Amino acid sequence: MPGPWGSAERGHGVEPPAFADRRDAGRALARALRGERTPPVVVVGLARGGVVVAAEVATALGASLDAVAVRKIGHPQDPEYALGAATPEGGVYLRASDGVPPGELRDAVQAAQSRARMLDATL
Repeated sequence: MPGPWGSAERGHGVEPPAFADRRDAGRALARALRGERTPPVVVVGLARGGVVVAAEVATALGASLDAVAVRKIGHPQDPEYALGAATPEGGVYLRASDGVPPGELRDAVQAAQSRARMLDATL
């Protein structure tokens, strides 16, 4: 019996995951980086999910670990669709505005920055 990523799914836009989980991804990244290390090294993970990956890398390389709080800037009509990201310090990266009116875009950016500030306070 084929697994969840068996032949029926292949070729239909569904690919098997590259890694078992975020820890597995971090261990793979650490293996790839082993020869690249020049002390002192600080591994930075994007909170939340990226910190798990970064922690594996930092542990394997004997490096320091830090985290950066960023939050997704969601599209006003579809919050799961990311327009970009915002930091608590006011940094904004927009990959697209997709026709969002300026006022709505400003509100979405401010909401993401607010969430990033709240997250940053917990780090």
